[in-house]
Amino acid sequence: MSGKVDPQVKNIQPFQAMTAQQPVSTEKMQYVLESEKERHRLEVQAVVLESFTRRFLISAGLASGMSVLDIGTGAGDVALLAAGIVGPTGRVLGVDTEAGMVNRAQQRAQAKQIENVQFQQSSLLPDEKLGEFDFVISRLVTAFQPDQVNFLRRAASLVKAGGSIVSIEAGWNLCGQWTNPAIPVYDELTRSAISHMEAFGFDSKLGSRLIQLFTHAGLGRPSVAAEFLVGGPDSILLDYTLLNFESLFMIFRGKGLDVPDEDDLNRKYAEIREAAASSHVQFNGPCIVGASLKIEQTFIE
Repeated sequence: MSGKVDPQVKNIQPFQAMTAQQPVSTEKMQYVLESEKERHRLEVQAVVLESFTRRFLISAGLASGMSVLDIGTGAGDVALLAAGIVGPTGRVLGVDTEAGMVNRAQQRAQAKQIENVQFQQSSLLPDEKLGEFDFVISRLVTAFQPDQVNFLRRAASLVKAGGSIVSIEAGWNLCGQWTNPAIPVYDELTRSAISHMEAFGFDSKLGSRLIQLFTHAGLGRPSVAAEFLVGGPDSILLDYTLLNFESLFMIFRGKGLDVPDEDDLNRKYAEIREAAASSHVQFNGPCIVGASLKIEQTFIE
């Protein structure tokens, strides 16, 4: 679906009570990315999300020869995927706030001998110095931003006229049952992780209202599609979820919250895996939602 940007849309109330001038990285949710464990978690995440991301980008119109900006690139997974789609005549730039992640992404591109992608350290509110792009993409980034409207508008300002903006986010509220048959300890950890993340400013429901976000940003109504993640006892989805728990609860402990310590978590993980193997459980969720919108005219902030 295409949308015509209204350059006169101003003073839109953000979803979070933050000013547009406030930096994206705040104390509300310090998303630590510098450890090897976190880099590994992001690479497992890339495997889990690769199929949907590829299909969605292609359906949104990403094609050979295009220029792409990947905001919050992390270890570079979306940027590397996009580089394969746009081919040698296209170009991709991935930006991230963390120098360690940028270095990791560069190393991966070199190891794969991918020459049409570059990475650089930058604010997640990039400015016009980066240039304009046919596609501007963010995946699992907007939900961490204190001012989602400003973030989306800034991203849209870097899209060429006729280009597209893409946002891929999770809708944790779209899952009715995390495990079936139920594994109470897994369900309890999931609820606890989501609750604590929300307290630090993470928007767990963003995937369920991307149309509203795009509209509030003055961009128009995007096209949306979704994929529900499911897996069994031996699936990578379980590995990914437990890695998420490990990363998140480490952050929560650092903030002084009353959450399970590392030994307690390891016992719970063992209990989950034992219960999963004996009950032939199916793990459900989250739902991953993509929104894409063609920008008919250059956006003016």
